[in-house]
Amino acid sequence: AMQKTGKSKSEGWWAVIGREDDDELVALKRVMVRDLTTTKLEFDVPETPGTYTFSIHLISDTYRGVDRVRTFDLVVGEALEDNNEDRDEEEEEAEAIGVDPESLDDEK
Repeated sequence: AMQKTGKSKSEGWWAVIGREDDDELVALKRVMVRDLTTTKLEFDVPETPGTYTFSIHLISDTYRGVDRVRTFDLVVGEALEDNNEDRDEEEEEAEAIGVDPESLDDEK
């Protein structure tokens, strides 16, 4: 049976993601749940390629005995090479503000 904890407040949940192999907490977010709720948790993945087991815990901050946990495997591949090594900061800044980097050339 569900039992409320403490005083009256808005019902919320904590979404917690952890790595199973080293008990590392990698993401934490408070979520207000309605009929259907979607949320996004971002976290860094291990640098070494391989398969890692993570768990996501949904923990009620209002009710006891309703927490949920699911595990999932995440496959980490080789990192993609950065092909922008030959670009300079001026080109990257120009592109970020919507200026064509080619228009920065001195030749006209």
